[in-house]
Amino acid sequence: MERCVRSSAPAGIAGTRRAEIATGRGATGLARVGAWIATLGLAVLCAGCMTVGRDFPVAPVDSIEIGTTTMADVRRLFGEPWRQGVEDGERTWTFAKYHYNVFGATQTRDLKVRFDAKDRVVAFSFNSTFPEDAQR
Repeated sequence: MERCVRSSAPAGIAGTRRAEIATGRGATGLARVGAWIATLGLAVLCAGCMTVGRDFPVAPVDSIEIGTTTMADVRRLFGEPWRQGVEDGERTWTFAKYHYNVFGATQTRDLKVRFDAKDRVVAFSFNSTFPEDAQR
């Protein structure tokens, strides 16, 4: 049984409205999506910030030596990596903290370490926008 409404709107618009009602997607569905977006936006504004990743010690970065430091050393110095991956066939670990602020500066800090087949560091990079890391 098809549900239908009468409308004084032009035929194309009235047909679209009938289709929306028949499929259950009319204003009710749009209202739910709109309410969800508004709620999410309000939550972000109320919170004012969001942090992704987790903090890690910065001081040990200076002790990493290419070809000498092992995966076990890195784990001991920094803990478990926040993210793991592969770059150019070599395993990578990433330690990162990204702090996004709606009303202020975004602060980011990350350490990416790449290991060879013998689990030794072959490359690493440390980047930060935290003021306390500016001296590194």
